[in-house]
Amino acid sequence: MNIHPMVELIVRSLYFGLKLNNLRGNRINKGEINKINLTDIETVLREYGIRKGDTVIIHSSFKYFSNSPSEVIEFLKNYIGHSGNILMPTHPKLEEKNGVYTYDVKNSPSTVGYLTEEFRKSKDVSRSEHPFSSIAIWGKDVDFLLTDNINNDLPLPHGIYSPYYKMTKLNAKVLCIGVPAIKRGTIRHVAEEVLDTNYRVKDLYKSYIVNVKNGSSVKRYEVRSLNLKKSQIFIAKSKIEREWIDNSILKKRIVKDIPFEYIDARKCVNYMISEAEKGNTCYPFASKRW
Repeated sequence: MNIHPMVELIVRSLYFGLKLNNLRGNRINKGEINKINLTDIETVLREYGIRKGDTVIIHSSFKYFSNSPSEVIEFLKNYIGHSGNILMPTHPKLEEKNGVYTYDVKNSPSTVGYLTEEFRKSKDVSRSEHPFSSIAIWGKDVDFLLTDNINNDLPLPHGIYSPYYKMTKLNAKVLCIGVPAIKRGTIRHVAEEVLDTNYRVKDLYKSYIVNVKNGSSVKRYEVRSLNLKKSQIFIAKSKIEREWIDNSILKKRIVKDIPFEYIDARKCVNYMISEAEKGNTCYPFASKRW
Protein backbone atom coordinates (compact mmCIF):
# COMPACT_ATOMS: atom_id res chain seq x y z
CA MET A 1 0.00 0.00 0.00
CA ASN A 2 1.40 3.39 -1.01
CA ILE A 3 1.06 6.18 1.56
CA HIS A 4 1.70 9.82 0.72
CA PRO A 5 4.60 11.16 2.82
CA MET A 6 2.44 13.95 4.27
CA VAL A 7 -0.16 11.44 5.46
CA GLU A 8 2.59 9.31 6.95
CA LEU A 9 4.03 12.37 8.71
CA ILE A 10 0.66 13.15 10.33
CA VAL A 11 0.14 9.54 11.42
CA ARG A 12 3.66 9.24 12.83
CA SER A 13 3.35 12.57 14.67
CA LEU A 14 0.17 11.35 16.38
CA TYR A 15 1.63 7.90 17.02
CA PHE A 16 4.74 9.12 18.80
CA GLY A 17 3.17 12.28 20.20
CA LEU A 18 0.46 10.30 21.97
CA LYS A 19 3.00 7.61 22.92
CA LEU A 20 0.94 4.92 21.21
CA ASN A 21 4.20 3.08 20.50
CA ASN A 22 4.37 2.26 24.21
CA LEU A 23 1.19 0.20 23.88
CA ARG A 24 2.65 -2.30 21.42
CA GLY A 25 3.71 -4.69 24.14
CA ASN A 26 0.08 -5.11 25.24
CA ARG A 27 -1.03 -6.66 21.98
CA ILE A 28 -2.10 -10.28 22.12
CA ASN A 29 -1.30 -12.58 19.21
CA LYS A 30 -4.22 -14.86 18.46
CA GLY A 31 -4.07 -18.15 16.62
CA GLU A 32 -1.14 -20.28 15.60
CA ILE A 33 1.94 -18.74 14.00
CA ASN A 34 3.41 -20.33 10.91
CA LYS A 35 7.04 -21.34 11.32
CA ILE A 36 9.94 -21.79 8.95
CA ASN A 37 12.68 -24.40 9.11
CA LEU A 38 16.29 -24.56 7.92
CA THR A 39 15.24 -25.93 4.53
CA ASP A 40 13.00 -22.89 3.99
CA ILE A 41 15.84 -20.56 4.93
CA GLU A 42 18.32 -22.30 2.64
CA THR A 43 15.87 -22.13 -0.27
CA VAL A 44 15.47 -18.36 0.17
CA LEU A 45 19.22 -17.81 0.56
CA ARG A 46 19.84 -19.57 -2.75
CA GLU A 47 17.01 -17.76 -4.52
CA TYR A 48 18.39 -14.41 -3.39
CA GLY A 49 21.86 -15.39 -4.59
CA ILE A 50 23.43 -15.53 -1.14
CA ARG A 51 26.34 -17.96 -1.35
CA LYS A 52 29.27 -19.32 0.65
CA GLY A 53 31.84 -16.57 1.20
CA ASP A 54 29.27 -13.76 1.14
CA THR A 55 28.83 -11.06 3.76
CA VAL A 56 25.27 -11.02 5.08
CA ILE A 57 23.55 -9.04 7.83
CA ILE A 58 20.44 -10.68 9.22
CA HIS A 59 17.45 -9.03 10.88
CA SER A 60 14.83 -11.42 12.21
CA SER A 61 11.90 -12.24 14.46
CA PHE A 62 12.65 -15.53 16.14
CA LYS A 63 9.01 -16.40 16.81
CA TYR A 64 8.81 -17.55 13.18
CA PHE A 65 11.63 -20.13 13.49
CA SER A 66 10.89 -23.79 14.21
CA ASN A 67 14.55 -24.62 14.96
CA SER A 68 16.49 -23.62 18.07
CA PRO A 69 18.79 -20.55 18.00
CA SER A 70 21.89 -22.77 18.13
CA GLU A 71 20.64 -24.79 15.15
CA VAL A 72 19.94 -21.65 13.11
CA ILE A 73 23.31 -20.11 13.99
CA GLU A 74 25.23 -23.30 13.21
CA PHE A 75 23.39 -23.62 9.90
CA LEU A 76 24.20 -20.02 8.91
CA LYS A 77 27.87 -20.38 9.85
CA ASN A 78 28.15 -23.59 7.84
CA TYR A 79 26.29 -22.10 4.89
CA ILE A 80 28.33 -18.87 4.69
CA GLY A 81 31.58 -20.50 5.78
CA HIS A 82 34.77 -19.03 7.21
CA SER A 83 35.46 -17.24 3.92
CA GLY A 84 32.43 -14.99 4.49
CA ASN A 85 30.88 -12.92 7.28
CA ILE A 86 27.65 -12.98 9.29
CA LEU A 87 26.44 -9.84 11.04
CA MET A 88 23.50 -9.29 13.37
CA PRO A 89 22.44 -6.11 15.19
CA THR A 90 22.76 -6.31 18.99
CA HIS A 91 21.57 -2.90 20.19
CA PRO A 92 22.04 -2.77 23.98
CA LYS A 93 19.99 -0.99 26.62
CA LEU A 94 22.44 1.45 28.14
CA GLU A 95 22.63 2.14 31.85
CA GLU A 96 22.55 5.85 32.70
CA LYS A 97 23.76 7.67 35.80
CA ASN A 98 24.18 11.43 36.14
CA GLY A 99 24.05 11.88 32.38
CA VAL A 100 26.77 9.31 31.68
CA TYR A 101 25.85 6.05 29.95
CA THR A 102 27.56 2.68 30.36
CA TYR A 103 27.91 -0.04 27.74
CA ASP A 104 29.49 -3.42 28.50
CA VAL A 105 30.61 -4.91 25.18
CA LYS A 106 30.88 -8.42 26.59
CA ASN A 107 27.78 -8.48 28.78
CA SER A 108 25.15 -5.89 27.77
CA PRO A 109 22.37 -8.05 26.26
CA SER A 110 20.92 -7.40 22.84
CA THR A 111 17.47 -5.81 22.84
CA VAL A 112 16.61 -6.67 19.23
CA GLY A 113 15.65 -10.30 19.35
CA TYR A 114 16.39 -13.68 20.86
CA LEU A 115 18.43 -14.90 17.90
CA THR A 116 20.71 -11.85 18.00
CA GLU A 117 21.44 -12.38 21.69
CA GLU A 118 22.29 -16.05 21.18
CA PHE A 119 24.44 -15.17 18.16
CA ARG A 120 26.28 -12.51 20.20
CA LYS A 121 27.21 -15.16 22.77
CA SER A 122 28.15 -17.85 20.28
CA LYS A 123 31.66 -19.07 19.48
CA ASP A 124 34.13 -16.75 17.70
CA VAL A 125 31.68 -13.82 17.52
CA SER A 126 32.98 -10.29 18.18
CA ARG A 127 30.96 -7.17 18.94
CA SER A 128 31.39 -3.51 18.08
CA GLU A 129 32.32 -0.99 20.77
CA HIS A 130 30.03 1.78 19.60
CA PRO A 131 27.21 1.88 22.18
CA PHE A 132 24.46 2.69 19.70
CA SER A 133 23.41 0.17 17.04
CA SER A 134 26.08 -2.23 18.23
CA ILE A 135 26.61 -5.21 15.99
CA ALA A 136 27.93 -8.77 16.41
CA ILE A 137 30.12 -10.24 13.67
CA TRP A 138 31.47 -13.68 12.80
CA GLY A 139 33.80 -14.28 9.86
CA LYS A 140 37.08 -13.54 8.16
CA ASP A 141 36.73 -9.75 7.89
CA VAL A 142 35.84 -9.06 11.51
CA ASP A 143 38.98 -6.95 12.08
CA PHE A 144 38.30 -4.79 9.02
CA LEU A 145 34.66 -4.33 9.98
CA LEU A 146 35.26 -3.46 13.65
CA THR A 147 38.51 -1.47 13.64
CA ASP A 148 37.95 2.17 14.71
CA ASN A 149 34.17 1.73 14.98
CA ILE A 150 34.51 4.01 17.99
CA ASN A 151 37.15 6.71 18.40
CA ASN A 152 37.57 10.30 19.51
CA ASP A 153 36.14 11.79 16.32
CA LEU A 154 32.50 11.75 17.54
CA PRO A 155 31.67 8.71 15.43
CA LEU A 156 28.14 7.92 14.34
CA PRO A 157 26.80 4.37 14.74
CA HIS A 158 26.16 3.96 10.99
CA GLY A 159 28.79 6.39 9.66
CA ILE A 160 32.07 5.99 7.79
CA TYR A 161 33.80 4.15 10.66
CA SER A 162 30.92 1.74 11.22
CA PRO A 163 30.56 -1.91 10.18
CA TYR A 164 27.26 -0.90 8.57
CA TYR A 165 29.13 1.23 6.04
CA LYS A 166 32.26 -0.93 5.79
CA MET A 167 30.17 -3.97 4.91
CA THR A 168 29.10 -2.23 1.69
CA LYS A 169 32.75 -2.47 0.60
CA LEU A 170 32.32 -6.25 0.86
CA ASN A 171 29.16 -6.24 -1.29
CA ALA A 172 27.09 -7.14 1.75
CA LYS A 173 23.58 -8.49 1.49
CA VAL A 174 20.79 -7.65 3.90
CA LEU A 175 18.32 -10.42 4.73
CA CYS A 176 15.22 -9.76 6.82
CA ILE A 177 13.32 -12.81 8.07
CA GLY A 178 9.85 -12.19 9.49
CA VAL A 179 10.41 -8.44 9.72
CA PRO A 180 10.08 -5.70 7.06
CA ALA A 181 13.36 -4.25 5.82
CA ILE A 182 12.04 -0.70 5.87
CA LYS A 183 11.35 -0.94 9.62
CA ARG A 184 14.21 -3.07 10.87
CA GLY A 185 16.93 -2.64 8.26
CA THR A 186 19.54 -0.28 9.73
CA ILE A 187 20.95 0.13 6.22
CA ARG A 188 18.53 3.04 5.71
CA HIS A 189 20.53 5.22 8.12
CA VAL A 190 23.94 4.70 6.50
CA ALA A 191 23.73 7.31 3.74
CA GLU A 192 22.71 10.17 6.03
CA GLU A 193 25.42 9.32 8.57
CA VAL A 194 28.14 8.90 5.94
CA LEU A 195 27.25 12.35 4.59
CA ASP A 196 27.03 13.63 8.18
CA THR A 197 27.36 17.43 8.15
CA ASN A 198 26.85 17.46 4.36
CA TYR A 199 23.41 15.91 4.72
CA ARG A 200 20.66 18.33 3.71
CA VAL A 201 18.70 17.96 6.94
CA LYS A 202 20.66 19.41 9.86
CA ASP A 203 20.81 18.77 13.59
CA LEU A 204 19.87 15.11 13.25
CA TYR A 205 22.05 13.95 16.13
CA LYS A 206 22.52 14.20 19.87
CA SER A 207 25.81 13.79 21.72
CA TYR A 208 26.26 11.34 24.58
CA ILE A 209 29.01 10.60 27.08
CA VAL A 210 29.50 6.85 27.38
CA ASN A 211 31.78 4.63 29.43
CA VAL A 212 32.59 1.62 27.24
CA LYS A 213 33.67 -1.47 29.16
CA ASN A 214 35.42 -4.17 27.15
CA GLY A 215 36.78 -6.84 29.44
CA SER A 216 39.04 -5.18 32.00
CA SER A 217 39.29 -1.99 29.93
CA VAL A 218 36.99 0.98 30.49
CA LYS A 219 37.20 4.03 28.24
CA ARG A 220 35.07 7.16 28.11
CA TYR A 221 33.92 8.52 24.76
CA GLU A 222 31.72 11.28 23.46
CA VAL A 223 29.62 9.86 20.63
CA ARG A 224 26.65 10.90 18.56
CA SER A 225 23.43 9.14 17.61
CA LEU A 226 20.12 10.01 15.98
CA ASN A 227 17.74 12.17 17.96
CA LEU A 228 14.85 9.72 17.81
CA LYS A 229 12.25 12.32 18.83
CA LYS A 230 12.96 14.02 15.51
CA SER A 231 13.93 11.21 13.19
CA GLN A 232 11.09 8.88 14.18
CA ILE A 233 8.51 11.49 13.25
CA PHE A 234 9.91 12.96 10.06
CA ILE A 235 11.19 9.84 8.30
CA ALA A 236 9.01 8.70 5.38
CA LYS A 237 9.37 4.92 5.37
CA SER A 238 6.69 4.22 2.76
CA LYS A 239 8.35 6.63 0.36
CA ILE A 240 11.77 5.03 0.86
CA GLU A 241 10.42 1.53 0.38
CA ARG A 242 8.71 2.56 -2.86
CA GLU A 243 11.99 4.00 -4.17
CA TRP A 244 13.91 0.86 -3.19
CA ILE A 245 11.48 -1.35 -5.08
CA ASP A 246 11.36 0.94 -8.13
CA ASN A 247 15.18 0.94 -8.30
CA SER A 248 15.56 -2.84 -7.83
CA ILE A 249 17.21 -2.39 -4.42
CA LEU A 250 14.61 -4.29 -2.40
CA LYS A 251 13.22 -7.74 -3.20
CA LYS A 252 10.35 -9.39 -1.34
CA ARG A 253 8.90 -12.85 -1.11
CA ILE A 254 6.63 -14.80 1.21
CA VAL A 255 7.25 -18.30 2.60
CA LYS A 256 4.51 -19.87 4.73
CA ASP A 257 2.98 -16.37 5.12
CA ILE A 258 6.29 -15.13 6.56
CA PRO A 259 8.10 -12.27 4.77
CA PHE A 260 11.66 -12.64 3.52
CA GLU A 261 13.13 -9.36 2.27
CA TYR A 262 16.49 -8.75 0.61
CA ILE A 263 18.54 -5.59 0.02
CA ASP A 264 21.76 -5.10 -1.91
CA ALA A 265 23.63 -3.01 0.70
CA ARG A 266 26.09 -1.25 -1.61
CA LYS A 267 23.44 -0.42 -4.21
CA CYS A 268 21.13 0.87 -1.48
CA VAL A 269 23.70 3.15 0.16
CA ASN A 270 25.04 4.50 -3.13
CA TYR A 271 21.50 5.27 -4.30
CA MET A 272 20.52 7.00 -1.05
CA ILE A 273 23.71 9.08 -0.99
CA SER A 274 23.13 10.16 -4.58
CA GLU A 275 19.50 11.06 -3.86
CA ALA A 276 20.36 12.92 -0.65
CA GLU A 277 22.94 15.02 -2.50
CA LYS A 278 20.12 16.04 -4.86
CA GLY A 279 17.86 16.97 -1.94
CA ASN A 280 15.76 13.79 -1.81
CA THR A 281 16.21 12.82 1.84
CA CYS A 282 14.58 10.31 4.15
CA TYR A 283 12.86 13.22 5.92
CA PRO A 284 10.92 15.02 3.16
CA PHE A 285 8.87 17.26 5.48
CA ALA A 286 11.53 18.15 8.00
CA SER A 287 12.80 21.69 7.87
CA LYS A 288 16.32 22.08 6.51
CA ARG A 289 17.45 22.97 10.01
CA TRP A 290 15.48 21.73 13.00
